[in-house]
Amino acid sequence: MADAVVDASVVVTILLGAPSIPVSVLGDYDTLHAPAHVDVECLNALRGLLLGGRIEPHQFSERTLAISRMPINRHLTGPLLPRAGSLAYNASAYDAVYIALAEALDADLVTRDRRLADVPGVRCRVIVVD
Repeated sequence: MADAVVDASVVVTILLGAPSIPVSVLGDYDTLHAPAHVDVECLNALRGLLLGGRIEPHQFSERTLAISRMPINRHLTGPLLPRAGSLAYNASAYDAVYIALAEALDADLVTRDRRLADVPGVRCRVIVVD
């Protein structure tokens, strides 16, 4: 088996308990990884759902606590910045760091964001899940 880098879109979907991420997809990996900023991105996404009335305050609180308990190895972003910077013209800084981490770990990048599969010059496999 292999490792995977998961982005915030996948983590938030898991936190919400949505069945759109098949367990079989993530079950194919030994270890899940993400850049350390994944926690803040998830918190921001949950905040947007709360303010938009898509989740209740108690759900926001529960999911916020659950973020740090997710079984994901978090990685510092500093060492990833040179490669992420080289992707800056084709991906957001946040997304570029996910790509750089997946490349550094020789791991798949699992995302719900179809745009990441089209970033030129990516040297990792991008798995887009619905």
